[in-house]
Amino acid sequence: MSALIGRLSKLTGPRYTMDVAIALATDFWPKDRIQNIVYNDDGEPWVYFTDGPDLPLPPAYTASVDAAIALAERVLPNERVWINRIAFDSNHQWRASLTDNHVSWGINPAIALLIALLRAKEASKP
Repeated sequence: MSALIGRLSKLTGPRYTMDVAIALATDFWPKDRIQNIVYNDDGEPWVYFTDGPDLPLPPAYTASVDAAIALAERVLPNERVWINRIAFDSNHQWRASLTDNHVSWGINPAIALLIALLRAKEASKP
């Protein structure tokens, strides 16, 4: 999870392969439908399914605040998940937080929220 968070923090904009990586990390697809996952040199996944391309594409998590919020509601359903602030700073970074402890920065609001979400998910593991 920390490697995914690190790659998200280095993005310069939305990226489909990161949407795929987030979908994998948050169980977007049923595990029994995934035949193989191959990672390229940059750590980006290529997913092969047992039934071919019958499964949906992942939402545009890195481009859409709505998709990032919907993901937060799905991944942490029993947690109080809210955005207490999204602000644009002088370094052209956006700030987002979930609960009080997971403040993150990203190149756009969706990416900032995704980083905060993945940190909260990582912290919630027993």
